[in-house]
Amino acid sequence: MADDVWRLDFPMAPDADPAEVSRPEVARERVARMLGADVQFDLVWVGPYAYRTMLMERFRHGRLLFIGDAAHANSPFGARGGNSGVMDADNLGWKLALVLDGRADARLLDSYHDERHRAAAENIRITGRSGRFLQPRSAAEFRLRRAVLNLAREHAFARSLLNTGRLCSPHHYGGLPAFGGDDAGQAGMAVPNVVLSRHARDCTLVDLLAAAGTSPLAFVFGPGKAALISASQAERLPVQVLALGEDFDDPQGLLATCTACPPGGVALVRPDSHLAATLPDASPEALLRAARATFYRPQP
Repeated sequence: MADDVWRLDFPMAPDADPAEVSRPEVARERVARMLGADVQFDLVWVGPYAYRTMLMERFRHGRLLFIGDAAHANSPFGARGGNSGVMDADNLGWKLALVLDGRADARLLDSYHDERHRAAAENIRITGRSGRFLQPRSAAEFRLRRAVLNLAREHAFARSLLNTGRLCSPHHYGGLPAFGGDDAGQAGMAVPNVVLSRHARDCTLVDLLAAAGTSPLAFVFGPGKAALISASQAERLPVQVLALGEDFDDPQGLLATCTACPPGGVALVRPDSHLAATLPDASPEALLRAARATFYRPQP
């Protein structure tokens, strides 16, 4: 297939001998049967594998926190194993640093479980669907797969139904306690790493978040920076405030568009790039409500 490399998964029968089905000549015959006798290909690797699904009930047990494969396991479809482990670490790292530094209450660590447990459950649900497409468990599922495969040969719409693994994407945390503000619809989404500028030099959202360390960033798209800084400092909330035109520029309007932030509004973005809240204006009270939720502090 020229320079293309494909991964093909063939479910084994329950009574199959793994050593037998892994023999190159056996695998070659199966691939040729699927692709057609006129398609040329080379086998790069052949071998059997199995997978299992596991999910801990709680990711936090006091001072003990579980991440990655220690907390959850799912089938490998869509690269959701290692990627979700990295996302676990990205979620937990800034929270743990704030707690250890004494700038946040230990209750903030509860949000790690709330958010990443739901993300893990979503990954298991999605990879489970991929597994059932590859290895149907009922006559109806067999008929569905057969129909999709047959239609996909000639119809583009059916190709989108092929399910050998939906690629991993960030979980939307909307509806969980740490997200909200005045626009709960956007809150919880992962903000893309858009191109911005600072001091007339190009940078990205991740560059600004990295410079802020463990502090969420409040991007102000209008006046009001000083009042927001005073309010957050008065409550000792570890939030950094950046004003458009002074601390950063959004030349293509990408950050404002992605966060649905209107002129004069505020977008509160966490160190893991998730949008904590979008506020319609630079009201100190609104920012404090959103920041308290972000840090799991009770509202007065």
